[in-house]
Amino acid sequence: MSEIGDGIQYLYSKFIMRDLLSFVTPGAIVVGSLLLLHWELSWILDFLKSVPFVLYIPIFGILYMVGFAVQCLGAEIIHVIKFHRCKTDKEHFILLAKLQTIDREKAMITHERFVVLKQMCGNGAFAIFIAAVLLAIKLWISCLSPWALGIMVVLLIISLYWGHLVHVQRQEEWEGVILQTTDDNR
Repeated sequence: MSEIGDGIQYLYSKFIMRDLLSFVTPGAIVVGSLLLLHWELSWILDFLKSVPFVLYIPIFGILYMVGFAVQCLGAEIIHVIKFHRCKTDKEHFILLAKLQTIDREKAMITHERFVVLKQMCGNGAFAIFIAAVLLAIKLWISCLSPWALGIMVVLLIISLYWGHLVHVQRQEEWEGVILQTTDDNR
């Protein structure tokens, strides 16, 4: 029975909270608002009903990537989403390395929970903000509606690439901190 409970807990914390609510939902908000710029809600719903179930897998993948692009735009480019209290990523990585020496499992579970909640709230809020801007464009500046889709797609692509570059740098810093910490402990 414990295995079932562990499986449900894992599904909730690792998939529903982290992936579905932190990335897929914000991605769906942005994609949905972009679709509403060009089509009526009834047409979109009819189209979604006609999509074969197996195609929802790549659709969820696209929504996840759009949600991650929202995070990159908000956290890495505009800096309105924050993920840690440290001034630099290196300081944050040193803090993580110290947490791992205390009670690794409990510290990392607690830390992951905070990160997921911050991601979910920050990404969701920023996605709703983007949707509100797109809705305002549709309602008040309708001459920009045809351009909004293209501009948003380009902005999200730039955000994803920027996120890639930032995460390459973070990985290098993290590995440097871990190597330095292990050298200091020898």
